[in-house]
Amino acid sequence: VLLADEMGLGKTLEILTCMAWAIERGTFKGLDTGTGPYRPILIVAPLMLVENETWQSDMAKFFDQEIFGSVLTLHGTNLQSLRLARGRETEIGKPLLDLETIQRHRVVVTNYETITNFQHSFAQVRDGRSIWSMVITDEAQEFKNPQSRISHAIKALHPDFHIASTGTPVENRLLDIWTLFDALQPSLLG
Repeated sequence: VLLADEMGLGKTLEILTCMAWAIERGTFKGLDTGTGPYRPILIVAPLMLVENETWQSDMAKFFDQEIFGSVLTLHGTNLQSLRLARGRETEIGKPLLDLETIQRHRVVVTNYETITNFQHSFAQVRDGRSIWSMVITDEAQEFKNPQSRISHAIKALHPDFHIASTGTPVENRLLDIWTLFDALQPSLLG
């Protein structure tokens, strides 16, 4: 889904409502109301929104905490505490984050740089499926360039369902929106 409303019209609340509905209905295997391990929902947002805990505050403001449970923020000291080894994934070529701990949470929030730096961890597949049931990309114009490392990392995730949210789906050229669609539904636009 590409949600491309202007700023201030409630994109975040619409997405949180969709997430809550999917959890309550058991829409995606591994995201039900059980005790886990989960196939979590991954929210990727610009660093400022992660540091300000924008998504978490809207979850607390509009929904019962039971729906989303404990939300894991993968940034800063939280991210460093989940590292299994030193080094850079892009140089080592293998996942370096503790997946078991990540899957104890129904919702994971991180930023675009973390997705890029730990792309092997985020792109893992278990039992033939992505570890993510849903991926939400906020300010999706962040990966509008098809040649960027961020774009490649986002396209490697392969969740069951992906929602991209942006107020500016086309900033400079039509290739911007093609790249967004190619991440959402590969090859749809050729």
